[in-house]
Amino acid sequence: MLPIAFGAINNENDKSKIEQIWHEYENIMFRVAYKILNNQHSAEDAVSEACIKIIRNLQKIQNISSNETKALIVIIVRSVSIDIIRKSNSRLEDYKEVSEIIPDKSLDIQENIIAKESYETIMKTIKALPEHQKDVVYLSFIYEYSHKEISEILGISENASRKRLYDAKKEIIKRLGGEDYGK
Repeated sequence: MLPIAFGAINNENDKSKIEQIWHEYENIMFRVAYKILNNQHSAEDAVSEACIKIIRNLQKIQNISSNETKALIVIIVRSVSIDIIRKSNSRLEDYKEVSEIIPDKSLDIQENIIAKESYETIMKTIKALPEHQKDVVYLSFIYEYSHKEISEILGISENASRKRLYDAKKEIIKRLGGEDYGK
């Protein structure tokens, strides 16, 4: 069942796009929310709120079936779910979601192998970051959101977004071998 918020969309292309997103990701969205909230009604509320944020950022979604879109949706649902927990002062359970990005297909085979190895090393490092830093890294570098957009998606201030990204960069450099890594 499509959330009521979808009825407010006037543009037919946007309606079609959000319906495609809904049909492809509704189960994932609910599972992510339920895993965090452990309550069906709260998970449904989280999914509805996440849909509103997705609608606000619809122009950023180009390929509905991509890993990038899936990761963005998971981040939004997770963020909304955590906000619900914060508001209700409930206990946060451990959860993890993994996303992958496919290396650039325009590279030759040798460059692709090197890119994949570097990518895997960097992604392992990013995945080891705390969730709040990992989300900002994904939104900033993978989706190229501004700190203003990140703050709206995650429900934090722009300064908090900047600080989280700064801390994440420092931690990534440290884990990859310090300041001289990659030189």
